[in-house]
Amino acid sequence: MDSQNIVTHTVEGETYSDCIRRIQEIHSSNYNIIGKRQITYGGFLGLFQKQGIEVKFTLTKTPVQMNSYPPRSPYQQQTKIDDFDEERKKILDKTKLTLQPGAVQNIIEALSKMEDKISKVTSAPEEHPTVSRILNLLEQNDFSSQYIRIMSERIKKTCSLSDLEDYDSVQERVVEWIAESISIHTPSYTAKPQIIILVGPTGVGKTTTIAKLAARFVTAQDNSPKAVSIITVDSYRIAAVDQIKVYGEHMDIPVSLAENNEDVKKLIDMHSTDVDVILIDTIGYSPKDFDHIGNMRQKLNLSNYAVETYLTMSASTKLSDMKEIMSCYEIFSYDSIIITKFDETDTIGNVISALSEKNKPVTYVTTGQAVPRFFEDASISGFLSGLKGFKFNKQKIEQKIIQDRNI
Repeated sequence: MDSQNIVTHTVEGETYSDCIRRIQEIHSSNYNIIGKRQITYGGFLGLFQKQGIEVKFTLTKTPVQMNSYPPRSPYQQQTKIDDFDEERKKILDKTKLTLQPGAVQNIIEALSKMEDKISKVTSAPEEHPTVSRILNLLEQNDFSSQYIRIMSERIKKTCSLSDLEDYDSVQERVVEWIAESISIHTPSYTAKPQIIILVGPTGVGKTTTIAKLAARFVTAQDNSPKAVSIITVDSYRIAAVDQIKVYGEHMDIPVSLAENNEDVKKLIDMHSTDVDVILIDTIGYSPKDFDHIGNMRQKLNLSNYAVETYLTMSASTKLSDMKEIMSCYEIFSYDSIIITKFDETDTIGNVISALSEKNKPVTYVTTGQAVPRFFEDASISGFLSGLKGFKFNKQKIEQKIIQDRNI
């Protein structure tokens, strides 16, 4: 054979013996070694490089499919991590026709080792202990995953490493951000008559809340007692009608039942000169009961009147249900939210998360069943009081929020 036509080949490995084994697996004894040298090979992004041996050889007999050589090295550098699996498949497809089963297994094992090393390089760094502690507190308070993610990103964006060493300071900053995410709606009630409608699902305490709201107006807590009447459209629950009538009798407030939109308007017009406030109690429907919710919306079509509408929800409602309720009752274009049964839950992260994610304000909270007690104006400090595990100066934070909002 003409020496000018002799083709030389190379193989790399960790040791000389490793190289010989690789040559023999493919070419049996049909080879001649013509040289060897030490090399540095493999690695990814400058990592995991190794010292090895490169052996140069020629073939004494042309094998079948000489172009189907195995990869130059099981540690061959990959330039795109995302394409790793695809590259592995291509390598195995190219070699499976000419390699013995043992060689294929060696390549698979080598590729797996490389995959493990790449995974270690690309894994996310551990959180700073301060960040981890605060995220843990947010989870314990039942904040949503979306809310927690936003807080986590904000901490990392605004706090330096030196800031993170002061856990108490970062914690107080996070509480300020929580306070900022709470929107309080303060109604003026300047119209006469001012119509206030409460809507919401079953079991949240709308009727009791109507009675508490009525008591607030007639007992002159703001030094200006108001004349009140109540209209209920909940004709399906006899007990509910009887309950609101009992409340009305105790407070000397007239209570009327309306069957349809015309009834509601007639009652409003009838009392328009006698009272300052007309409270409307409604039927509670599941947020999935679209037909009945739509019918009730038609019954409460009062576009020509001064109306303030509140969505009433229980603080103990789980987050996903709360968000569904808020979405389904959007048909009423409610102005704000009343949170009931605030005393019946140990965590309020679900409430704050829902209000924040839906960008809705809150006006009142109820903290017990008794009428007329346990009815309060919603406040930032009230919500912050429900946080568990956080240590902060509540008054200082509330004052800062008020100042910031007045700027």
